[in-house]
Amino acid sequence: MAEHNTRFDCDALQKLLTRKHTTTVTHWRGREAVSQPYRFEITLAVPHDELDPQHPELPIELLLDQAATLRTRKPDGQDMCWHGVITEAAQAGSGEVHDYYTFVLEPRLARLRYWQWSDVYVGKTLSEIIKQIINEAGLAKEYSPNNAYDYWIKAIVPPKTKKEFVCQFEESCLDFLMRLLEHYGVYFWFEQDQDQEAIVFADNVDQQPQNIIEAVYYPKGEIDPDAREIALVRMDRQIRAHPKSVTLHASPVYGNTTRKLVHTEDSPMPADAVGPWHSYEDHFEIVDATNAAPQDTVTAKKLATWRAQEQLCDSLHMNGEARTPGLAPGHFLASHLYRRGARASDYYVVQIEHEGYNPRRHASRSDEPPYRGRFVAVPRWQDPAEKKTPLQYRPPRVTPVPRIARMVNGFVDIGDEKKPMRYAQMDELGRYKVRFCFPRKLYTGTNNSAWLRMATPYAGGASSTDLKLKPAGQHFPLREGTEVLISFINGDPDRPVIVAALPNSEAPSVVTSKNASEHLLQTPSGNVLALRDNLLRPPAANPESKSTLPFNKDVPQLDASNPSIRLYSPTANSYLTLGATKKEENNGFELKTDGRGEIVAQGSMLVEVPGHLRLAAGGGSLLNNFLSSRVQGMPPGMSLATSGGMVMEHFLGAKFEFVEAIKFSHFFGAKVDLSEALSFTSNIAAGFKFEATKIKVLGNSKEVAYKDHTMLFGKATYEGTSWDLSCVNRSELLTTSKTKALGSISVDSDSKVSLQGGTSNMELTLGRATLSGDQTSVKATTDTKVTGNVSATLSSGRSKVEASAIDGVWIDSPVEIDITSRVDISIDAPQVYIKGKRVNIA
Repeated sequence: MAEHNTRFDCDALQKLLTRKHTTTVTHWRGREAVSQPYRFEITLAVPHDELDPQHPELPIELLLDQAATLRTRKPDGQDMCWHGVITEAAQAGSGEVHDYYTFVLEPRLARLRYWQWSDVYVGKTLSEIIKQIINEAGLAKEYSPNNAYDYWIKAIVPPKTKKEFVCQFEESCLDFLMRLLEHYGVYFWFEQDQDQEAIVFADNVDQQPQNIIEAVYYPKGEIDPDAREIALVRMDRQIRAHPKSVTLHASPVYGNTTRKLVHTEDSPMPADAVGPWHSYEDHFEIVDATNAAPQDTVTAKKLATWRAQEQLCDSLHMNGEARTPGLAPGHFLASHLYRRGARASDYYVVQIEHEGYNPRRHASRSDEPPYRGRFVAVPRWQDPAEKKTPLQYRPPRVTPVPRIARMVNGFVDIGDEKKPMRYAQMDELGRYKVRFCFPRKLYTGTNNSAWLRMATPYAGGASSTDLKLKPAGQHFPLREGTEVLISFINGDPDRPVIVAALPNSEAPSVVTSKNASEHLLQTPSGNVLALRDNLLRPPAANPESKSTLPFNKDVPQLDASNPSIRLYSPTANSYLTLGATKKEENNGFELKTDGRGEIVAQGSMLVEVPGHLRLAAGGGSLLNNFLSSRVQGMPPGMSLATSGGMVMEHFLGAKFEFVEAIKFSHFFGAKVDLSEALSFTSNIAAGFKFEATKIKVLGNSKEVAYKDHTMLFGKATYEGTSWDLSCVNRSELLTTSKTKALGSISVDSDSKVSLQGGTSNMELTLGRATLSGDQTSVKATTDTKVTGNVSATLSSGRSKVEASAIDGVWIDSPVEIDITSRVDISIDAPQVYIKGKRVNIA
């Protein structure tokens, strides 16, 4: 190689020198590969007299990020160049005539290596992410025919890779871009224009450059110095076993967990395959493309195919060495065996390591070739003999993917800060938009995160879809601005999930030192469910205490023996308390509301206070629809029961009824009392019954003839089957008297009938009947009937019940009036008046 076949051009460097093109490349080496930015180290000799005498050292800091070009000459006389920018510069010693400097040349894409941050990409395709990232590196001109361009996206896959959420987490933009490209099987290479480099993205062999680099292989290493082809001195094949099949596994994000996402793809070349290869690293949602599959989703079939192609490319290598420049990664190579006329072998070059030096500057290396290019290639065809099916190249996935092993915090996104809402806006799956704290900037609207699921203690079962069950789970909606704790499934930055909500100074915890014993659930509207292990009672006054501790002065003391549960709603101040209450004597339960209360049981209901009250309604028990009440320590008063329609009482045992005041029963229909055992009624005061309907007498009066009848007056005895006695006046004075009739006894008088026993008296006169006594009892085994055509009055002390044919029924009592019925109470009248200082209707 001639002395000046390799040169380094940099306009910024030339401006620092007094003359142009006086620098010399003494040594250069570099590496370039498919899907990798190239990197060249160039050692440059600069004459002393080229520098400013007052500044003998070259100000290399002024050369960083400046455009430069490395050029070398191919055997056919054309230049081969690499454009880029200087990313490193260093002094490399000094001689008698020259100062030596080392510069690192890389493509503009390498700028992304020095830009590290975290960011989020919402609803973007790979093409959109590529453009956004490389624009940061100054690569803004997209491919246009006949014009200079910075990048060209030939690949067809990137437009179909739209994802809800992609996260760049604490990594350089270059690593982030490269790992995404590797994941989707997209590879790139560089095309060198006259003034700048351009990056080309592809995912199919048809998109690769179709021009073929011709080279001659010299097996014995004897190179024709006049040859215009690239000289190859080594071509060593390398193969290794590869998997027979690739199987990818994934768990669905939103579908039912019983649905398995698994797909297997066979290797393109199964002859050398040895076994299966399973992976859980790739995340996908669709196994294969169907009519229902989104068009912008990469399926498991595609991913598995790419992985199988990647495994195959990694198992077939051709390791070679060239002695003349000209090979370029991303291009096809045709190798011809020197002077044998054999059929050319075709390869696809994927990597080259260049090294060259100037023999005149390195006399000690005169035995070494001035250029050496070690390269790696893969076969162009799956079957080199047939040359029909091309081998599809896929880049190895070597760029590390960050795994977020820790949890991060964020805030539920606010849709519109000018219009805050009580609850955050969820989507149809109950997911939230969250603003992460780690991205480098906040975007407008809700473009700061995807929809995130929230982990809950309970969710619907795996088989709910198959059984067609209703959704099951537990979910307390988050509010806008709520701080949340976020984890990542399998550590994947693209799969965040909310695991908890965090209180902070702006949204403090509902449980603090003031209510440390409460297990509290409180909604924004004020609904509360409190499980209190210790009820806070007001502190007891202790004037002798000299302690200044707050819990002895101001904080209510904890009573560990009084746990309680409270359910509260601010609507109508409604609450239910179970267990301890603020007043110890009221412990039990309280159900109160300032509004309307309703208890409805469609089947049956039982309310019971043993020994005091039992209310049973409905159900299959023989003892149902039953009400009994007992009030201890209550003074005698009045009980009123009113019923309309038909009332039937069926007793299988014994019934005891005690009325110690006034009892009034008013029936507007029919009443049937059936007792199959013993029915006993005791009225210590008075009993009154008023029936507004006519009474039908069942049957007529009868005469009863007695076969044997005996009357005993002193020592006189009368015996006979029947007898009649008629007299004007009759008077009897007896110590004891007993009259017994198996039939009936009739006493008739046109004027007056009087019966008297002690202070008790019953008097019957024309139009009037009077019954008086210290205690009066009226008892009947069937009905007791009191009838008045105009009015009927029942009084006891100052209490009075009056039934009038004109004015209706009046009840007046200076004490409490109690009206009780075993069934419904119905009052039907044009107007009903109930008045009093205090009226309670429950």
